[in-house]
This record gives sequence, structure tokens and C-alpha cells, in this order.
Amino acid sequence: MQEPIRIRCAADLFSVLETGSPAAQLAVLRDICVGPEKALTLGPHEGEDLVDLLLRLLEVSAGPLRQAQLICVMGFDDPRTNHFLAEEFLRSRDTASVLHLGKRLSLTQGPEFFRPLLWEKQGAQALAAARFLCEEAELTQRERLRVSLLLDQDYAPPPLDEDTLNCWLEELSGPHRLRVRRLLEEQPEQLSLLWSRYGELAQAEQAWFVAMEARLAPSELRLRLPDLLKDPTVTPELVEQSLQLGVELPQTLLKSPHDSVRAHAVAAGLADERLEDFLHSDASILEARAATFRSPLERQLELLADHRWEIRAAATACLAATSKEELPIDKIRTRALSTIQGEKIAAVEVLRRLGDTDWLQDHLS
Repeated sequence: MQEPIRIRCAADLFSVLETGSPAAQLAVLRDICVGPEKALTLGPHEGEDLVDLLLRLLEVSAGPLRQAQLICVMGFDDPRTNHFLAEEFLRSRDTASVLHLGKRLSLTQGPEFFRPLLWEKQGAQALAAARFLCEEAELTQRERLRVSLLLDQDYAPPPLDEDTLNCWLEELSGPHRLRVRRLLEEQPEQLSLLWSRYGELAQAEQAWFVAMEARLAPSELRLRLPDLLKDPTVTPELVEQSLQLGVELPQTLLKSPHDSVRAHAVAAGLADERLEDFLHSDASILEARAATFRSPLERQLELLADHRWEIRAAATACLAATSKEELPIDKIRTRALSTIQGEKIAAVEVLRRLGDTDWLQDHLS
């Protein structure tokens, strides 16, 4: 059982806080938190008062003891503690401590202390600033938007309009872009304003915006898509939306840096006069698969022996979906007897899907 702690003067208090056991120090610190002014009445010791001592101990303490000392210091309304707490708030990386310190500093610091922290990379400081400033009436539109992005409670952002468009675009390219999207989706009537700055959006945001417009205003999007498709760096998502809305694809897509875009163009028939360019071994799998589906039957039959399994699978699917009367069954059966394993498996699968089970059982059982 712990011995009673007797504090008769400042020397006793300082002794416990400096050299006492952790349990004794925590007990005394709890008492100080309950009555900080009473503890100060003990006066100074060797040129230091209690605030000086606590601030000195905080520089060398760690763990639960330091947390208790910090909470204790928060109870003193003193220029020294206010300065220390502000510095501690700015340098701390412990979220709980930062938010607690932010609440304490809201009693002594004004908006100008918190405003710059809205753009702090450390999320806890930014959140603490947002919690303080959400009650502040005099915020710029930019600050108001940032508060709405950071705050962990309902807070209305500024509406998307000509005056706030730059603010929204800035945030849409920043670390909170997904939250920005959600807030913009709550303003569907104003969302089309982003068309005026479409070229400034990152590809991911362009894809998101086009998907939203496809849902909200498909007729307007259909009118805009032909011009957007002329962009050499047009995204796969934009091409997919064009296909869904029945927009004709331009030949320029065959030169796209995206293999999926080139594949869409091939699948749309834009390369029917030069399919071999996209069946070449240098072509991507996406392009080659698309070209396989556009190839004539005889070429599909040859592709059962392709060295790429994805192309063999595509050729298999094409042939198996063709009417049996249109197929050269004997040629497929010959390939089913091939000594090349990949070709044999592909041909057998075609025959199996076509229901040529009797021949398979007679020749391959």
C-alpha cells in the first residue's frame, strides 16, 4: 500500500514531482488538475514556481507521465503555458493530444492562429483548426470550402458557381479530391459548370465527371463527346462512355497511347482493313483480342494455334459462337489432333461447345 503523500510546502511538492515514484507523481498531478490555483499558493522553490517546474519536466518526460503533466499545464492560464501549449500543438503528432490541445487553445487563441492550419499537412492540426473556425463567420470562400472538407460533422460548403470555381478546382486536384467529388455530387444542377475548365482536370477527375454527366445530362454529353474524342490523350473511360451513348469513334483513336483505347477502336471496326497490324506479336493483348473478334473465320481458325493463350481463347469463343453449318469442321478436327498442346486444347474446346462429342469420344478418348 502506497504511503500517504504529504505536501506541506513548495519544497515537498517539487520533490515529489521531480524524484517521486511514477505513482506518487501521477497522484499529485491529479490533485493539481483539480485545484491548480491552490497548488500555486505554495509559492516558488529555488527561484522556480510550479509552472516553471512543469514546463521544465515536460521537456524530459515521456509516456503517461508526460500526458498527465501536459493536462496539468493546460489548467494554468499563464502566458508561459499558453506559449508552450501553442508550440506543443504545432509539433505534436499524437492525434488525441492535438485535438485536446486545440480545444484548450481555442480559449486563448484567435482565428488568425488557426487559419493557416487549414492547409497543414498534419491532419490533426487541420481538423482542430476546422473545428474552431466552423464557428467563425468571417471566412473566405476558400477557407469555408476547406473547413467543409476537413470537418467531421455537417458543414455546408460554398455553392459551386463562377465565383467559387477556382476554389473547387484547387481542392479537386488536392489531397481531399474524393471528398470534393462527394460534395460536388450533392450539387448536380451546378456540376455542368466544370465543362468550362474540363481540360484542367486530372484524368481521374475527368473520368469521374464524364460518368456523372452520363447519368445527369446524357444528351449534353453526347453532343460534347465528338470534340473530346479528338484529344490524342483521350481516356479509356471517355471512349467507353462514347460507346455506351452510341457516339461514333474517330480513326485517330487507333494511334492512342492507351492500348485499351486502341482496342476499343479496333472492336468498333476502325481497323478492319489492317487487322494484321493489331494481331502482330508486338500488339497488346487487348488489341489482339479485339482484332481476333473482327477477323474472318479462316483467320480465327489459324489463331487457334497462336502462341498467346488469350488469343487462342478469343478465337475459340468466336468459332464456338458460329453456326456449325458455316464452319469447316474437318479443319477444326484436324487441329484437335495436333501435337501442339495449346492448339489441340483450343480446337477440342471448340468441338465440345459445338456438341461434336461423338467424334471427340471416338478419336480422343
